Amino acid sequence: MKTLQKDMEDLKESMNGITIDMATLMKQQSAITDLLSEIKQLKWQNMEQAKKIVELENRVADLEQYSRTNDVIITGLAIRPRNYAQATKGATSVNGVVEHEETTEEQVQQESRDKEEVHRKPHQAVC
Repeated sequence: MKTLQKDMEDLKESMNGITIDMATLMKQQSAITDLLSEIKQLKWQNMEQAKKIVELENRVADLEQYSRTNDVIITGLAIRPRNYAQATKGATSVNGVVEHEETTEEQVQQESRDKEEVHRKPHQAVC
């Protein structure tokens, strides 16, 4: 009889341990379900943001293309490029003489004026 009682007590302890294990498993399953739901929501947000990025990239490309529609491209001019340091310091002084580095715009304007002068001069006949 004592063996039967001992077996019953062991069985109760085992059942209590299983009940505790089941409660732990239920909590873990609930946490996993919550995490899966959060992952699903984050994936959806990620897809929406990826769509928005593509849309914004397309808008930027369109705006960049539109901004170039009124650009004037001039070729065949021999211009002297300035470096950043020269552009920021402006005029330079050498031996007390102030030198001015022409900007690209100034060089283009000068080239245009020079060509206009060539076309305005009367053609001289060679005899």
